[in-house]
Amino acid sequence: MDETRSLTLRYTPSARSDVAEILDYLGNQSSQARRIIEAEFQNVFDLLSNYPIAGTATTQPRLRRRVVTGYPYVIFYRVQSSILVIVAVRHTSR
Repeated sequence: MDETRSLTLRYTPSARSDVAEILDYLGNQSSQARRIIEAEFQNVFDLLSNYPIAGTATTQPRLRRRVVTGYPYVIFYRVQSSILVIVAVRHTSR
């Protein structure tokens, strides 16, 4: 049986700021859009906490990325021991 181990989720200060800025911007445009993206971010964070190799390796050592499917956002992260560290959340146009 395949057993998953959930990693502890942490954010760098810049990643926390990225998420807040995105959600604030969307909230000013549409509260529904904000709720949808917030839920999608959480879905990806949950997925990565359980399956940390679900993202793609980048050219930087130990840094991985995961696209938020269906939306123009990419989550950059790394795994340190039993901790999933969200490093940045970027719009694909950046």
